Amino acid sequence: MNKSGLVIYFDTDNGGKAGLKDQDGNIVLNAEYDRILDFDDDGYIRVLKAKVYGTIDFDGKFVISHERGLTHLGVFYNGTARAIKDGSWGLVDEKGNDVTGFTYKDIKAHRDYGYYAVKADGTAGILKEDGSFTPSKKKKEAPRSPYQMVRVYHNDVAPALTWDGNWVFVDRDLNRINDYAYKGLDTVLRHGVYALRYDDRRWGIVAYDGKPLTKDRYNYPLHFENGLSSCMMLHLDENGKEVRLPNGQPRYDEGIVRLDGTYLFPPIYYNVHWNDYKKKDCWFAEDDDFAYLLYPNGLRRTYDKRMVAHDRYTVYIPTKNIDSYIPQIVLDKDCSAKLVYEHKIRLFSEFKLERGLTSSYGIYEGLPKFYYRDTDIEVDTKTVYKIGNALRCGSILEATDRLMRPVHKTRFLIVSSYLMPAKEIFEIFRRSNASSAERGMADIDNESCVIYRNACFVVMDVFKYMGVTQILLLHLPHGAIALAKKHKIKLQNMNFGFVDNTTLKCMAQKDLIEKMSMQVHGFSLSDKWTAKMWQPVGLNANMKKVSIRPETWMYRLEDCAIDNYYRSRISSDDDSYWRESIFSKNTGKSIMVIQGDIARLEVDAIVDINKDLFGECELGQSVMTDEIDMPRKKVIRTVGPIWSDGNHNEETLLASCFDTAMTLAEGANIESIAFPSIGTDLLGFPKDKAAKIAVSTICKHIESGAYKGNVVFCCFLYKDAILYKNEIEMHQLIKSYQIR
Repeated sequence: MNKSGLVIYFDTDNGGKAGLKDQDGNIVLNAEYDRILDFDDDGYIRVLKAKVYGTIDFDGKFVISHERGLTHLGVFYNGTARAIKDGSWGLVDEKGNDVTGFTYKDIKAHRDYGYYAVKADGTAGILKEDGSFTPSKKKKEAPRSPYQMVRVYHNDVAPALTWDGNWVFVDRDLNRINDYAYKGLDTVLRHGVYALRYDDRRWGIVAYDGKPLTKDRYNYPLHFENGLSSCMMLHLDENGKEVRLPNGQPRYDEGIVRLDGTYLFPPIYYNVHWNDYKKKDCWFAEDDDFAYLLYPNGLRRTYDKRMVAHDRYTVYIPTKNIDSYIPQIVLDKDCSAKLVYEHKIRLFSEFKLERGLTSSYGIYEGLPKFYYRDTDIEVDTKTVYKIGNALRCGSILEATDRLMRPVHKTRFLIVSSYLMPAKEIFEIFRRSNASSAERGMADIDNESCVIYRNACFVVMDVFKYMGVTQILLLHLPHGAIALAKKHKIKLQNMNFGFVDNTTLKCMAQKDLIEKMSMQVHGFSLSDKWTAKMWQPVGLNANMKKVSIRPETWMYRLEDCAIDNYYRSRISSDDDSYWRESIFSKNTGKSIMVIQGDIARLEVDAIVDINKDLFGECELGQSVMTDEIDMPRKKVIRTVGPIWSDGNHNEETLLASCFDTAMTLAEGANIESIAFPSIGTDLLGFPKDKAAKIAVSTICKHIESGAYKGNVVFCCFLYKDAILYKNEIEMHQLIKSYQIR
């Protein structure tokens, strides 16, 4: 009723009779009419009483009285409308006065050329709005329309049937106003909505312009009475498959939906129907535990199933048992929500990582081993070799456990138990009857060691000794380095069980002094060795830092051999060994998914979302309140964005709702917080997007350690609960294998 500013209301105590109120709630027309039809762009509202039509204007004053006896009244065009009286058709003016006389057998709906009409004697022709009639041999003289048919206009929009069988919505010039198209449509605008069919198994309702009002799609058509309709959707298991009853028939989730697409009662029941088909004052419903009576005002009464009566066609609560419902105080005490899924919260443990390095990587078997490699090239120690930086070798390089050339600019002191002795590699090649040249190691000295190209290091110290820059590198697995980086752990400060960082530096300096007092390695003085030593560890041939992420070279035979040899020596260098879940500790807290009523949950706080601004709370923000009717509970109210098309910052704003709600919970030391399936009803968010945003945002607070309590996702519908279960499992799977 947009143009009039009036709205239809129903008096449930008077058999559901209809009346009109203004926008302030004042009664304009008493509720004593069978139906009130929506205005049709002609300035009048039709009211139906005992199957007779009357009209009122937008001020609520009667224009056509029911005493005129019109049993049909169409839309007014140029001051006249088609009507039926005493079983015959004719045209009437806006006051209901007879224009043509009720002498026609049929008058079709108005078109651009007028009305196609048939007189009582069978003469067909075109009837104009002024009452003039022109006989015609043809049924229609209008040119072919771009549509099979165009139905009645409402707000200058009408449904039209395309020649390929789709219903679309057009303006007065027959131009489509949007992209909505449907397979089936009830073309009468009933209660301000059209009933539609998406396909052979799914139905819904749309506004006058074709915009969907229901986000869910139902498996049976909706039939509204007094602004409400029962609805049915197939019951699906957690794998999305239909669940069938023992008799082989499909099981449905049923509820009650309003004209605006929101639920009076969500579809969590089965057997929803009128409890008494004559009175039609409440619905009967069941679930696995109880029977219910559902009332139009939102009241629900719960019954033991022994109160249910059965006859040949239906089940119901008989009149004698209606007052034998279970009080809410008993339900609150005895009825618990259903746990659908529980994930135990485990947080990353620096101690476990340290212990894992100690036990698995093998650098603690005896005293650490020091290897040396030098270069004459100037290196950028302030950026590339800053203490704490991680780097990867990037190439097959040589090193030795003896001192090399005494004169150079930079020396790498490498702490490792897993450099590969060249003579061992050559022995493997000899046994496989392949030369070192064939394996790409022709220039490798038999007395040196090989640094694997995917070997990773952490810079532990940088210092000057006898004019030479000394860079201390600790050989560590890439997976461990990635975990430390993700959780902002400084490996250079970690205690590796046998030695801390300070002790390691002292041992490295002591080894260096001892090696410098020994005889210089003869081969290291040769030009050949000098030529090979130009490339620093961690830089490529262009002196650029190589990526820390390991490379996989499987297309050259010699690379395969070295890869396999290295993996056989150090299996714990595989990133899969360093999954986050292995190095996590149980916190004793959980993320739970529950199907039930959030108000019944025993939690410290529940979250409620609102699409309207209130007080000083802005879009995407939250406030915490105490609730009188929910003792011991805090309520966090958050203002969320309405979903439009995903291109108006909706997802960021919804994430901010969860983020600010969690921040408030942390500040109030909340130990348990419950979230409903928010964003999908009032805000219109796609359910999968809303679940993903909720889980990812809340998990950030948990994984950072900011929130240390339990989290509950509480859903009315089982299928919504499964969405959250799947999203939590996917988040944990990605996090477990996430290496940066």
